[in-house]
Amino acid sequence: GEEEARLIYQGVAHSRSEPGVPRVVVDIGGGSTEVIVGADFDILVGHSFYMGCVSTTRRFFGDGVLSKAAFSEAETHARLELRAARRSLEAQRWEVALGASGTCNAVSEILRANGWTDGRISAPGLKTLVKTLIKGTSLEALQLPGLREDELFFGLTGSLAVGGGQALPMTLEAVGEHGVGLRVGRQGA
Repeated sequence: GEEEARLIYQGVAHSRSEPGVPRVVVDIGGGSTEVIVGADFDILVGHSFYMGCVSTTRRFFGDGVLSKAAFSEAETHARLELRAARRSLEAQRWEVALGASGTCNAVSEILRANGWTDGRISAPGLKTLVKTLIKGTSLEALQLPGLREDELFFGLTGSLAVGGGQALPMTLEAVGEHGVGLRVGRQGA
């Protein structure tokens, strides 16, 4: 909830020194997703959603089938889950968008390994990933460069939770053990 969002944001703020630069931080965990906008160590807006990589995979892909219908339902769920917060998020401006979770790092690596992006998590990259996942037909048969078996939940639903059918209008830089620093702005800003 709110405390988790605060701790996530503070962790990112302490690991990245960008004085005065407004940023949005997205963290996709197993059971929830946090979206926090702030600058320096101050949080301007923070939201927590019951939409994580494991819970979403179990709910929409529990039978192991990667169908267009299942992805459509999962995207609709993501859009609806994010709907209440969308207006408050759209009112904010940021210069840096960061994905601060294993999920974001896994999706970033899949996008990079397949040459779909330079590692940034973008709507076009996610759309390509989803189309490729649907072609895979099942979780068991899925083979994709950059996707490790232990990250299957992350790759599958990270693409949905981050993009949410483009419910969050942003391109994310995944931050993790490598701490790469690419500046990406909010689309449309």
